[in-house]
Amino acid sequence: MNRAFCELLGIQKEKLEGKSLFYIFPEKEANAYAKDDLEVISTGKAKTGIVEVMHTKNGDVWVKTDKIPYRDPEGKIIGIIGFSVDITQSLLSEGYLNKFNRVLRAISGSNRALTHAKSERDYLQSSCEIICKECGYKLAWIGLAENDVKKTVHPVASAGFEEGYLENLNITWADSERGRGPTGIAIRTGKTTICRDMLNDTDFKPWRAEAVKRGFESSIAIPLQSGNVVLGALMLYSADMDPFSKDEIALLTEMGFDLSYGIELIRARERNLAAEIELKRAARAKSDFLGNMSHELRTPLNSINGFSEVLHDETFGPLNDKQKIYINNILTSGQHLLLLINQILDMSKVESGKMNLALSSVPMKNLLNDISLLLADTVDKKKLHMQLEIAVNLPDIEADELKVKEIVYNLLSNAVKFTPEGGKIGMMAKKTGSDIEVTVWDTGVGIAVENMDKIFEGFFRVDTPFSRVTEGTGLGLPLSKKLVELHGGKLFVESAGLNKGTLVKFTLPVVSAGTVLDEAKRTGI
Repeated sequence: MNRAFCELLGIQKEKLEGKSLFYIFPEKEANAYAKDDLEVISTGKAKTGIVEVMHTKNGDVWVKTDKIPYRDPEGKIIGIIGFSVDITQSLLSEGYLNKFNRVLRAISGSNRALTHAKSERDYLQSSCEIICKECGYKLAWIGLAENDVKKTVHPVASAGFEEGYLENLNITWADSERGRGPTGIAIRTGKTTICRDMLNDTDFKPWRAEAVKRGFESSIAIPLQSGNVVLGALMLYSADMDPFSKDEIALLTEMGFDLSYGIELIRARERNLAAEIELKRAARAKSDFLGNMSHELRTPLNSINGFSEVLHDETFGPLNDKQKIYINNILTSGQHLLLLINQILDMSKVESGKMNLALSSVPMKNLLNDISLLLADTVDKKKLHMQLEIAVNLPDIEADELKVKEIVYNLLSNAVKFTPEGGKIGMMAKKTGSDIEVTVWDTGVGIAVENMDKIFEGFFRVDTPFSRVTEGTGLGLPLSKKLVELHGGKLFVESAGLNKGTLVKFTLPVVSAGTVLDEAKRTGI
C-alpha cells in the first residue's frame, strides 16, 4: 500500500499494513471492493477503469481504480494489485464545464429566438423553454415590473414544472413582505439575487410551502435592466440546494442583459410598426382629402378659366388695354391654379394606389421632340441655348403616353424656368439594355447640398433670389419621380451645388413590367 493512497484515505501507512478491507472501509463499501477482488482472482482477468466514490476521513473522494491479478513465480494467482487515482477535481471540472456550456447554449438559443420572435411574449416564452431545456432547471419564468400602486410583478412567460405555482405568487417589487423575496429584490435593486435554501430562507416564507411541494430547493433572480430602468426579472428554480456557482451566476447575469436588449428591440420594432401604420393612415387621409378638394375646386375653376378665355379672345366684343391686362392676369392665375390642382390630384392618386396606367405604344423620339417644340417660344424669349441629343434608333416603349409627356414636360420646363437668360439646357435620350434613358440638364440655379434630400418632398422649392420670382408648385419633380416609378423605372437628380446647374436622369422600361409578368404566366417560364 503506497503512501499516496494512505494520504488519500487520511490514515498513516503503518496503521493500514496487514489490515483487511473491512478495517479500512465501511462494511457496504468493503463488500463491494472485496467482490471486485474475488472476480479478478477467480477469472484471472484485470478489471480496469472502476469509478466509485470513497468515503474517507477527509470527505468523499471519487477514485478510478485498476485491479490486476498478482501471480507467484509459477504463475499462480496469490492476490491482486490495485492502483487508485483521485479524480475528484477532474470530475468537478468536467461538471463545471458541462454546466458552463449549457448556459452558453441557452444564451445562444435565446439570441436566435429573438430573430424569429413575432412578439415580445413569443420571444420570452421561447427563451424560458430554451433555458429549461439546455440548463436543466426545474422552472424558469419571467415577470415584468408594473408601475401600478402595488408595484406588481406580472408573470408573462414560463417553462418547466410549474403546476399552478405562478397563479398565486402575488409578488411585488415594493419593499414589503412579498417584495423581499429574490424577484422583488432583484427588480428593486437591479442586482442578481439568490435564495440558496428555500427551507431556511426567512424572506422566502410566503412561497415556501408551494415551492417545497413542487420539489424546489433554491432559486436565482436575474434583473432585466435597460439603462437605469429594471423591466422585470428572470427567475430560475433548482431541485438542488445552492447549485449556482460564481461563474454560472456571471453568465446568467449576462443572459439577463441579452433578454433586456431583446425586449427593448422588439418594443422599438413594434413602436416603429405602429408609427408606420399611423403614417400610412395619415397619408391616405391626406390623399383622400386633397383628392376630394381637388375635384371640388376644379369644377368652378374650369368655369372661371373658360369664361376668361372667352373674354380674352374678345368673342363678345373688344376690350380696352387695361381690361386685357386684367383678363390676362385672371386667365394666367387660373391656369396656374388648375395645374396645381391637377398635380395634387395626381399625387393623391399615386400615393393611394388609385392611379392606373393606360398602356400603349409610345413613340419616344417624336414625343421628346414635340415637347421641346412646346417650350421653344419660352426658350427663345429667355435667349437660352437648347441642345437635343436624341438617338435616331430610339425605340417605342410600352407606357402611358399622357403620363410620360407629363414627366418630360415637368423636367424640361423646370430646366427652362430655373436657368437665367443666356444659359444652356439640354435633353439626351438613348437605349440602355432593356430601358430607355432620358437626361435633362441645365446650367441654372442648381441645388444646395443640404437641400438634396428635400427636393422630392411635396411643395418644396429651392430658396434662391431667382426662384422667388418664378412660378412653380414644388410638385413637378416629386410627381415625375412617382410616375416614373409607377412605370417600373427610376429617377435620379444630380447637382454640384448652387449656381452649378442640375441634371435629372430617368429610365423607363421598353416593355412594361406588367406585360413581362403576363407573358411569363402565359408561357409558364
